[in-house]
Amino acid sequence: MTQTPLAVAPHYDLKMHRSHYDDLKQSVRISLHNRDVEQLTRQYMAAHLTYTRFAWDMLWVSTSQQFNAELYAYLKDEHIERAMKRLLAELGVGAWE
Repeated sequence: MTQTPLAVAPHYDLKMHRSHYDDLKQSVRISLHNRDVEQLTRQYMAAHLTYTRFAWDMLWVSTSQQFNAELYAYLKDEHIERAMKRLLAELGVGAWE
């Protein structure tokens, strides 16, 4: 089965397949549910860590090596980062950098 890239709006250029995006968003949602997100983001800011770092950390705590291997089979870091920032914003975790 061929997967098509996610298309939300004409300006939206994510290369991540819709099924991967949906699975990733659900995994991150579960990870965030188990954490005090406000406290966590305050800790990142206090440590002068960026929103980009937060996005990558959330990816690694929310996914398996197998899932990440599937992403890296066709995506570059910048594609994954863009998707992570988009889904974090959709989940209510706004950027601070």
